[in-house]
Amino acid sequence: MEKRNHKISLQQKKEFASEFKTKRTFSEEMPFMFRFDNEQVKELVELEGAVEFRITKGLEKGKENVCLTVVDDKGEDLEFALEMSEPCPPDCP
Repeated sequence: MEKRNHKISLQQKKEFASEFKTKRTFSEEMPFMFRFDNEQVKELVELEGAVEFRITKGLEKGKENVCLTVVDDKGEDLEFALEMSEPCPPDCP
């Protein structure tokens, strides 16, 4: 996979999210945002051999959620993943 710069400005992020919000209806079953603890994410991405960060969507008891993983240069998942994010709604900052 060709490397791409994924960085955007906070203004671009706000515009990106705003447009998405206008086209969807959100609920506990279909949240707008997912939050994770910074220290746990840091531990995940600093695993030895990690070259890529992946976000996988899934359903748990009918509610959308995401799982975070890192993989090595062969595309293999490393050690552990983070799941059970704090969805918004209902837990919105």
